[in-house]
Amino acid sequence: MENRPLFILAGNGAYENRGCEAIVRGTVDILRKSYDNPYFLAVTHFDNPAQYAAQRENEIDPDISHTLLYKPVRRLTIPWFRRLKIKMHRRYYNLLNSATWGKELSRCRGVLSVGGDNYSLDYGIPRFHTDLDDYVYNVRKPLIIWGASVGPFSAMPEYEAYMKEHLKKVRAFFVRESISVEYLAGLGFRDNVFRIADPAFIMTPREPSQGKLGMAVHDGAVGLNLSPLMAKFVAGGSSEEWLNRTAEIIERVAITTRRPMYLIPHVTVPHSNDYAHMRDALSLVKKRDGIFLVPPFLSAQETKWLIGKMAAFAGARTHATIAAISQEIPTLTFAYSIKAHGINNDIFSDTRYCLGTDSIHPDVIAERLAHILKDSGQIKENIRKQLPRVREMAFKAGDILRQVLGD
Repeated sequence: MENRPLFILAGNGAYENRGCEAIVRGTVDILRKSYDNPYFLAVTHFDNPAQYAAQRENEIDPDISHTLLYKPVRRLTIPWFRRLKIKMHRRYYNLLNSATWGKELSRCRGVLSVGGDNYSLDYGIPRFHTDLDDYVYNVRKPLIIWGASVGPFSAMPEYEAYMKEHLKKVRAFFVRESISVEYLAGLGFRDNVFRIADPAFIMTPREPSQGKLGMAVHDGAVGLNLSPLMAKFVAGGSSEEWLNRTAEIIERVAITTRRPMYLIPHVTVPHSNDYAHMRDALSLVKKRDGIFLVPPFLSAQETKWLIGKMAAFAGARTHATIAAISQEIPTLTFAYSIKAHGINNDIFSDTRYCLGTDSIHPDVIAERLAHILKDSGQIKENIRKQLPRVREMAFKAGDILRQVLGD
């Protein structure tokens, strides 16, 4: 291993978030084209030890190893931990990190901060990730924000000022959509910002075994991905209201399209489980004939394969929609942040296939999907024309990284 280039892929979530896995798979494919026989350490945040053990045991790529980003805090220490001020928080965090991946950090080419939308306010203040950055800064290793959207932080002006200073130490930004490029330019970051495509665009799909999937895949079907996360953005945070609306969406789409429907989970982590959400919503639907709930244990590649068999797809999870678009599937995106609007605008030159949070209602979704199915031939052709450019932008990231790191 000594002569092989090592990259640390840090800050990601577990593979139970298929988007997190898709970023890793795509990134590995990109860097293999630009570097000779690289290997990778994925430094990941896991929700529990069992999740960590399962990911290590089930990893299919021998060049990827895994370690914990930090150890879980014991219940006894949680009240004390919450009272810590940010400097003490960082000190505790860094102590744990030095024990788990400090040796690998000393010999790596660079740290790629992966995860897609970690540097935003979509999930609150990203202290977890800025602490990680500070640790990398302290040991003087190059930090790359990789395949990401960034910001905006303008809703919190004081925090935006903090982030502007914090990000000055980032070696380079590899940004996946144009809106983030414009935002970073507004903060004064231009020379080290590179517009690329999300690494997930080039992840290879893989057919699951019939036994694992547990169902036939019908021609002409519609795929639907609805997440519990959307309650925050479309139902005022009410999980019950969003669950009922999800059931109405499923029912209305089934009636309007008159096609088989697959409810496809893309994130199944304990605190945000698409499968559980859609299962509970499906239980509220009266007529369930022709509606199939996909099992929660397909990998990112297997999920992408299934999405690629749909006649049309509508999804809340960003990487579920990327899985569809990258396979020329006419796609409707449920957008709650700049990333969805940016990616759609870069592919279609507008956001006509992107529904904002104020439009996520059963009749609107069903009508828009029916329209997409009607125009699917033209939509497929439009995507087909754009994909070679998108793939090229994804792969060029590896060559740019070589220049940035002086390799």
